[in-house]
Amino acid sequence: MSNHDFNFEHGEILGRIGASWYVSYAYNKYYDPSHDNFKRVGSWKSRASNYNSSLELEKYFMEQIVAMSSEKLSTNRIGLSGNEVLQMARVVLARL
Repeated sequence: MSNHDFNFEHGEILGRIGASWYVSYAYNKYYDPSHDNFKRVGSWKSRASNYNSSLELEKYFMEQIVAMSSEKLSTNRIGLSGNEVLQMARVVLARL
């Protein structure tokens, strides 16, 4: 699981979940139920629990992620490029 605390309010919560994973899970939830890249990590159920425990921060986190660099977001273990993560994050943010 990710151990990176982000340098913004509540960044430690998103750090436990992982930014790219967060977007992938939200994309499945809000846009494409067939998208399942978030399941490519063994800890996905634990991450989902953390996601669901912080639903009040969902839009805020997505806004923070949209402002991140594609290079940083591409360092995920779920097979998405940083540009894909950003594109998906914008789609989700439009639905929140």
